[in-house]
Amino acid sequence: DFPGQTKAQRQTLSSVFLKTGIRAVLFVVFTFVVAHNILYIYIEPLLEPSGLSANVDTVLFVFGLGSIIGLWFVGAMVDRRLQFLALASITIFAVASLLLGLWGDLSQMVYPSVAVWGLAVGGFATITQTALSRFAGESVDVAQSMYTTGWNSAVASGGVVGGILLNGSGVAYFAWVVIGILTVSLLGIVFAMNRALTTRN
Repeated sequence: DFPGQTKAQRQTLSSVFLKTGIRAVLFVVFTFVVAHNILYIYIEPLLEPSGLSANVDTVLFVFGLGSIIGLWFVGAMVDRRLQFLALASITIFAVASLLLGLWGDLSQMVYPSVAVWGLAVGGFATITQTALSRFAGESVDVAQSMYTTGWNSAVASGGVVGGILLNGSGVAYFAWVVIGILTVSLLGIVFAMNRALTTRN
């Protein structure tokens, strides 16, 4: 419950978008969510090489457990270790993708890999929304609308990229494409988002 803004106080979309750090957060969110949804949307064909395509419910349950643990961990630390958590989230997701790329055809490796993936994804929204609020200040509601738009656009883009890969080479290259995208996302964190946070602090 907080008072609204007068016309003079309201900032335009462009002015909020151009604030330091906002574009960095949106870039990191977009790349991370694209990478996540390449795997998540096409989870059933991803599981076919391991023979677990009939166990999608169990695999997603394990993913959910990992996400809950990740969210709890991030919630406990996000105010104090925001920059570290941002780096850790990308790195852990890349490790999970590497495990799936190397041993995704082994059912005994899929479950721990998916749990690690969930661990990385669970607190990601909390991390990036916290960063966004620090950069946006009183314009956080406008920035949040950009965040939501970027997130949903990334979901759609992940579906498109995953569909193209599935139609072309199948799931064999999923993990490697995801790792490539996460590398770009990591660069966005190191050289843009976290750098802007350091400057702000």
